[in-house]
Amino acid sequence: MTHLITFLFTDIQGSSQLWEQFPASMRIALARHDTLLKDTVGTYNGRIVKTTGDGLLAVFESAADGIAAALEGQRFLADENWPAETGPLHVRMGLHSGESQERDADYFGPVVNRAARIMSAGFGGQILLSSLTADLAVGQLPPDSSLLDLGEHCLRDLSLPEHLYQICHPQLEQRFPPLKTLAAYLHNLPVQLTSFIGREHELDEVKRLLDQTRLLTLLGPGGTGKTRLMLQAAAEVIDRYPDGVWFVELAALADPDMLAYQVASVLGVREQPGRPILEVLAVYLRTKQLLLLLDNVEHLVAECAGFSEYLLLHCPRTKIMVTGREALFISGETILQVPSLTLPESGERSLEGIRSSEAVRLLIARARTTLPDFELTQSNVPATVEIVRRLDGIPLAIELAAARLRMLTVEQIATRLHDLFRLLTGGSRTALPRQQTLQALIDWSWNLLDEPERILLRRLSVFSGGLTLEAAQAVAGFDGLDTFEGLEQLANKSLVAVDRLEGGQVRYHLLESIRQYARDRLFEAGEGEALRHYHAANFTTLILEAYHQVMGPDMLVWLKFVRPELDNIRAALEWAMEGDPELALQMSGRLFTSRTLWFSTSEARRWLEQSIAIGKSLSVAEDKVRQHQISLGLAMSSLTGINFGQGRNDEGVALGEQAVEILRLTGATEELAHALAMKGFSLVFTGQWEAAREASQEALDIASAHGFHWIQSMSLATLAWSEGISGQLDKAQSHLQKAMDLANQLGNPWIQGQTFMLQGRFLTQKGELNQAQASFGQAALLFGDLNDRTFIMVCKSEISHLLRRQGNYESALPIYKETIGFYQENGNLAAVAHQLECFAYLAIQSEQPERAAKLLGAARALRDHGHTESVVPWELDEFAQAMAYLAQAMGESERDAAVDEGRRINVDEVIAFAIGEN
Repeated sequence: MTHLITFLFTDIQGSSQLWEQFPASMRIALARHDTLLKDTVGTYNGRIVKTTGDGLLAVFESAADGIAAALEGQRFLADENWPAETGPLHVRMGLHSGESQERDADYFGPVVNRAARIMSAGFGGQILLSSLTADLAVGQLPPDSSLLDLGEHCLRDLSLPEHLYQICHPQLEQRFPPLKTLAAYLHNLPVQLTSFIGREHELDEVKRLLDQTRLLTLLGPGGTGKTRLMLQAAAEVIDRYPDGVWFVELAALADPDMLAYQVASVLGVREQPGRPILEVLAVYLRTKQLLLLLDNVEHLVAECAGFSEYLLLHCPRTKIMVTGREALFISGETILQVPSLTLPESGERSLEGIRSSEAVRLLIARARTTLPDFELTQSNVPATVEIVRRLDGIPLAIELAAARLRMLTVEQIATRLHDLFRLLTGGSRTALPRQQTLQALIDWSWNLLDEPERILLRRLSVFSGGLTLEAAQAVAGFDGLDTFEGLEQLANKSLVAVDRLEGGQVRYHLLESIRQYARDRLFEAGEGEALRHYHAANFTTLILEAYHQVMGPDMLVWLKFVRPELDNIRAALEWAMEGDPELALQMSGRLFTSRTLWFSTSEARRWLEQSIAIGKSLSVAEDKVRQHQISLGLAMSSLTGINFGQGRNDEGVALGEQAVEILRLTGATEELAHALAMKGFSLVFTGQWEAAREASQEALDIASAHGFHWIQSMSLATLAWSEGISGQLDKAQSHLQKAMDLANQLGNPWIQGQTFMLQGRFLTQKGELNQAQASFGQAALLFGDLNDRTFIMVCKSEISHLLRRQGNYESALPIYKETIGFYQENGNLAAVAHQLECFAYLAIQSEQPERAAKLLGAARALRDHGHTESVVPWELDEFAQAMAYLAQAMGESERDAAVDEGRRINVDEVIAFAIGEN
């Protein structure tokens, strides 16, 4: 049940330190603290819900009672005679009001969480409350008390700012430091595991410039902390961008043509067939007030310049901040050179003066992650100053040096830097001394390695997005190199980072500056092409194994195993397209049979179209023709499935026929069965039901005979759907039951989800709507566990149809608003057209005939443009009935005029019109 309640959270400031120093006295003090507050809460009609460490949660039916209890509690705490060792306990308090779920004598939900965050923003002795609590207590404050308006603050982990007030009373402290609040807006800023040191001036400068320019480029050599400065500045100005701050990491992006796709992926914008992705992005961003962060663009300068210029011209409320080693040199760009950290003043002798420099502060902080008791002393000051000066205050260089404290003293590090720290010469990119310094430091780190470690490090540079120990052994250890021992040593020397993922998986990655350095060494050693081949071969092996395993009972395990490798798979595909086209064809065909599990349909299409085009042009040796044809046919059948996912079923049928023709000649049974299944599925949605049955039955016969269970499942589903859609319900029921039995036998959640979805459609056709909704709901849960957004949206769409048919229009509408956006992003114009038709039917129910006619006209235009006429009888009937109703309600001529007007509205505008934004 829910109640309008006022929540009071309390916490003792500095209690951990008190417990460590004075545990006996603290036990006495805490007991007294608990008694005082519990008595006070009870006096003002409150109830203690629970203790929270060294604080408590109390609830009150009245906001005024909650405020009075907090104020009285602070007064009692201030007057108490505390143990001498602990001194007075300083307790911070926070109050917030609202409705919350009560369960098992406890409270849950955002209101409770907000109350806790309000408390945590304050200091010992301070009482904070939300504006709602303040409003509820108007005219009821305790005598002599008042409210101090502290303004709006973004509380940690909260979505919106909160207007906060402080309770003031003559007997209590009234002056406190600024509140400890953090903004919580739309963003994807990554969590930082280390503290932000220094940069106060640069931070202020970035924030000032962002007020004056729409494109700010932070320039500097690798390792100067450009990324960290950008992230910190973005976090501090996040409240200026209601549509969010979005971070796009580009260091691992090897293909310049994928820049816009990478940004679109971060923003959740999907491609649309026939429209350049940059244009789609610009339409999405046109009214958005957001800050886009493009990180590490030095290898994409020209592409980033064109991309940024286009967005700035077409998206007037969007701002862009870029980090790199080279300016974009486009109109409107403001450049800020990011300097190194400040160094100790020349001649400075005092510990405090030296410690105040940013570079020394960073060295101390990072040293303590290795040696927690590290201190700056008179004896190590000369070596410390020598290190930060020799490294020119470059943050990454200092962090690498600090990591050496595992094995060296500060003095030993300083000596080695003095001996080995030399500047590189030659090349335009060495013009800035600090660029040379970072290169010199990495040279130094490289020279500290023994030869096997150097070989391993340069070979690891071929990986993109990280690696596992097994992948390192297969690729970098192809000749027996000890990768296990080598990885451990490189990790100890901070040249390889160790990532421990959820579930216990361990992965490794190289800092980008280290990876680029090692990559140069790889090609200098003449190993570049060979290692890229081994890398591609390794991930081809992974794809081939996943091809079968992902459709088995261990699907979830394999999804978690393969998804972290997607950057490596992209890199392997990219190299293979030129270096080994036959391998690329083999990879893409098997990778994209499971089209919704790894990549977007648009990206899958790009890889498949490219590999098929190359594959068709290859001259193949006679003894390899059969394998080539198998790979080509499978890639074509995979693209047939992609066509279905984008509503391009006519193309899918034609391509599926070609794939079947090619594979039939090879004798490859599994690949042929897959092609037949994909062809059959496409045929269903072009209305060729008999041909669909024929292809699907052949696929089923082959799959059943050879144990290709997932193809068997797909074929049964197609047969059930084709029989059901053509009115043969008894036959459909038979196929459905076989599909359900097989799904239960296999234990694969994706196949089970497909079967529940099929069952939902069959039940819908029989008129058993409640049971159908339950089936679609079960399917959505299964697809949700797999993070398969495509089929989650399909299930949601089906549920909205059911709700609409049952007259629950208010529940159907928000689902349609969500699903139509997804289908537009996914480039499925057939699905968009049907969604528009459904919005029209809702408009009819709300007696808006002109609106309905416009929406039906827009839907017809989309279907005509994409040749995506519905073949589902009940969809055709509903459309015909709606048109007939509108003719009667409006008159045929007025209906036709509104339909024609709808046909002229472009897809973006009509979707905005449908969902009520226009």
